[in-house]
Amino acid sequence: MIHQLMSYTMASNVFIVEDDSTVMVDAGMGLSRRVTDYVKEKGLTIDILVNTHCHVDHIGGDRLFPDARIYAHELDAPDIETGSQKTLWHFGFDKPFKFPVFKRVREGDVISTGDYNLKVIHTPGHTEGSMSLYEKDKKILFSGDCVFDMGIGRMDFPTGNPEDMKRSLERLLTLDIETIYAGHGGTGTKDSIRMGLEFFF
Repeated sequence: MIHQLMSYTMASNVFIVEDDSTVMVDAGMGLSRRVTDYVKEKGLTIDILVNTHCHVDHIGGDRLFPDARIYAHELDAPDIETGSQKTLWHFGFDKPFKFPVFKRVREGDVISTGDYNLKVIHTPGHTEGSMSLYEKDKKILFSGDCVFDMGIGRMDFPTGNPEDMKRSLERLLTLDIETIYAGHGGTGTKDSIRMGLEFFF
């Protein structure tokens, strides 16, 4: 079962895959108890917390789940662990957040929950270590800030790279995807990827 906690602020959307092992995909900014209250209300225990990339609007909420094992791509994990400038901590915060990464994942790794097998797809462009999670059998993609329902991730940050973003979108377009759970905005489809390529490139 997938729980969707859509954000109406600058914080990221939060998705929870409830299964034998329960996985949270991004934790939002953590400025309210909305996510923790939801988890408590549903009686969930977050076993794994996947950060799709290192920006604070996705990792700030990590601090609210100290018992969860944090997974991040090997290229963004050092920034999460050290609280580097790449996390954009100055975005309304006095100091950076930093969290211990339990596992540094890479292209092709699979995070298995039981009924879901979430394959790591390296999708740089928004950050060097941005990643998406692809469930082939269910045809779903957790895209982080690579692609949204009505756009793509920003490339004008110091961590951004338009050439990488274009390649990432072209690669996602080759996958069999029906539903995109994006880091911001609503739920997308494969047409969201096509639109991103056509409009921005």
